[in-house]
Amino acid sequence: MDRNVEMFMQIQRSLLQNRVIVQPAIYLRPEIDKISTVKLKDIVKRHLGIVVEKPSESTHVVYPQPNAREEGGTAHSSVCLTLLNYILLSAVYDNAGVKVLVPCQ
Repeated sequence: MDRNVEMFMQIQRSLLQNRVIVQPAIYLRPEIDKISTVKLKDIVKRHLGIVVEKPSESTHVVYPQPNAREEGGTAHSSVCLTLLNYILLSAVYDNAGVKVLVPCQ
């Protein structure tokens, strides 16, 4: 392995051991379809995260994409700000709001 990669892996291990950074713990809601769940678990594994069984143990919770037409709810999203290669997206679903910084592609 390359010396630079080894050095950065050692830095990451040291930061994790000293709790400077925390390994992400992801909870996948049971409403997510099976195909998406498998893909999401692969993404979490690739980025050195762990999938947990309880939302109380997680640092991040993944919800299924809301479908306002099927559930009778209301959904609204809008672009709040464009900055360099990112977009600040504001999404509201049944009065629960979320703001997300999304990279442009």
